[in-house]
Amino acid sequence: MTQDSDRLRADLARYYDQNAAERAVRTLPDERVARRRRFIARLQEEGRHSLVEIGTGPGIDGAAFRAAGFDVAGVDLSTVHVELARAAGIDAHVAAAQELPVARFGDARADGSR
Repeated sequence: MTQDSDRLRADLARYYDQNAAERAVRTLPDERVARRRRFIARLQEEGRHSLVEIGTGPGIDGAAFRAAGFDVAGVDLSTVHVELARAAGIDAHVAAAQELPVARFGDARADGSR
């Protein structure tokens, strides 16, 4: 990793840490909620049972996936987001998408199925 990408990740993490509380309680746009519902329906149709969310944020979507019966793991650059996601029952870890801690996700496969 280069110094520029390290600095960018640190800046992003700091930004999201500072705005985590606000993001945790915001109302999501109707279209986003509708897209999430369609995604959940598709996963269910395909017989999926688990998923890994990249950029899990404070766990809003992850909580909806859990409520739909999925095992949810996630990564985020923000330590505050990870704490909030864990409080929502998500197996969340501080990591970048390029460096997924795959061993931490148990027996969940990369395609989202078990």
